[in-house]
Amino acid sequence: MKNYLFYAFCFFLFIACTNDSDNLPCTADEEWLQEVKDQVSETCCENCACVQKIFKGNYKGRTVYYQRPAGELCDAVYFLKFYNCTGDVVKEMSQQETYDYLIEGGREDEVVFSCPETGIF
Repeated sequence: MKNYLFYAFCFFLFIACTNDSDNLPCTADEEWLQEVKDQVSETCCENCACVQKIFKGNYKGRTVYYQRPAGELCDAVYFLKFYNCTGDVVKEMSQQETYDYLIEGGREDEVVFSCPETGIF
């Protein structure tokens, strides 16, 4: 009977464990994110009518990053693509999902990068 309890305890302990890599803190200076910032800077900071922003948010309890244009001429139809802390795509949203996310809570996500600071118009 003691062996049975020991194995049952070990089994429940095993299934209760989580993947620690999912719980690592994310920072805005991740190498892959810096490459995205550099790319946006090279292609858009001087010639774009829209401000390009990278946000850090929360999607289903996980830290995510996403890029979206901002400005009077730029508030059009676009689709968010969420990246996790390692730069892997975790969700590509439809237009409706993007709208719902931004209306319900994404408006308060942290801006981690903005280029340029203001748009041309």
